[in-house]
Amino acid sequence: MLSNNFNNLNNEQKNNIYKCLNAVFNKENIDFFIEKKVHKIYHQEREELNLTKEFSVEKWEIFQKIFNLNSFTKNKILAIQKVLSDLEKISEKIVLFNKIDEVFNFDLGIAGGALRDILLMENPQVKDIDLILSFKYKKHLLEKYFNFGHNKSSRDQDLFRQSVIKTSQNLKEYGFPELDTVSILEIHSLDEMIKEYLMKIIFLIVSKDFKSDVFYRTEFKNTANLKNIINSSEYNDKHLKGVIKIKDKSLNFDLDILLTSVEIESYLKAFDYSICKVMSVFVKDNVFVLKKNDWKEFIKSVIINDEIYEDLIKKEITFNVDRFSQKEIESSIKNHYPRIKEKYPDFKLILKGDRVKKGEIIDTINLMLELKDKLNVDKKFTKEISKI
Repeated sequence: MLSNNFNNLNNEQKNNIYKCLNAVFNKENIDFFIEKKVHKIYHQEREELNLTKEFSVEKWEIFQKIFNLNSFTKNKILAIQKVLSDLEKISEKIVLFNKIDEVFNFDLGIAGGALRDILLMENPQVKDIDLILSFKYKKHLLEKYFNFGHNKSSRDQDLFRQSVIKTSQNLKEYGFPELDTVSILEIHSLDEMIKEYLMKIIFLIVSKDFKSDVFYRTEFKNTANLKNIINSSEYNDKHLKGVIKIKDKSLNFDLDILLTSVEIESYLKAFDYSICKVMSVFVKDNVFVLKKNDWKEFIKSVIINDEIYEDLIKKEITFNVDRFSQKEIESSIKNHYPRIKEKYPDFKLILKGDRVKKGEIIDTINLMLELKDKLNVDKKFTKEISKI
């Protein structure tokens, strides 16, 4: 944290520090917020930093409130430790992927409401945890063989088929169940083949020690028992390949592993409410990067989207509806928003979006919400919003 000497600086010096803080805020850990390092970064690397956005006093105060580790209650620390324990347990298994597979690297992170609540609430009640598993080709293979887009060659497919066979052999050596290679190799599209391969491998690794179920994205809208999944907008994103749901007594919480083809930070854009856009990446390039059993290190690794600060300052729950369909907006308002509102009752829902394209639905929902608040007509609200 900044020392008391900060108050003795003039406005220009303070503004420079605010700008510098903003530039490094989502790129480095909390150690950069020591005054000496902030000055050092600003003076030595200011040409390399993005100083276009202001870091306001209000934003700085919110940051101090969230990350003042000395003020954390026992219940808060206990919840964080339980979450971290589950992350460590699941990481120990998933990093085995690196010994079995020769094609991909992966990052694994926690994101969404559970992480938000352990940061913001004094006595967080975590029910389940969303993990995002992001895969990418190992660099030497990407440069030499594999192409993105629609230009994947038959040679790429042949090489990948060979790697599937090799992985199957490696799984046997490590005592895992046999991989169903036939269902993978008979797929014509390399993209679909890769999706099937990754889902099966991760499921085999995880299910050996944890009770798990696997669901593909194509099932989400057609399977009745997945109604709880499609209530969350992050499961509707086109980059989502599938979900592995873990419910095991050895873990403190239920876990959902979302398999995606994009960077974790980019995937946060699929989340509906800004207040959910928070994450910590604890496995990078197949390696667990946090200190074991160190809850403070875990909290220092958390990255909060800039939009969250605006919500916390204004006490708002913002939802930019531009990228969502009418059904997705309706589902989010009916299913996801009430859960957030219950935890943050003093916050007001704010719908944002292109007025030309989304103005009508924004106005209609706002009207229905206003009626619900003033008249407490829950049944009418549910009936009318379903007509949007």
